[in-house]
Amino acid sequence: MLAVAPSATRQWLLHRYRNLFDVLKNGEYRFFRITDGNGWKTATQPLRETFGYNDYLFNLALLEKGILEHLLE
Repeated sequence: MLAVAPSATRQWLLHRYRNLFDVLKNGEYRFFRITDGNGWKTATQPLRETFGYNDYLFNLALLEKGILEHLLE
């Protein structure tokens, strides 16, 4: 059974990832936000906000297709 965090917890986590992106983008790092894909079904609004803000937001299916290798070339 899949455990889904309460909405407020998901919101908090996604905002934390957004803040982490802000910190890392000012340095020599790139921040890749990766989800298992289930969040795309249950937390669409927070993920939409993250997608519009952060440079990289992927699910596991995209990783399996080699998106990171393509970006790091």
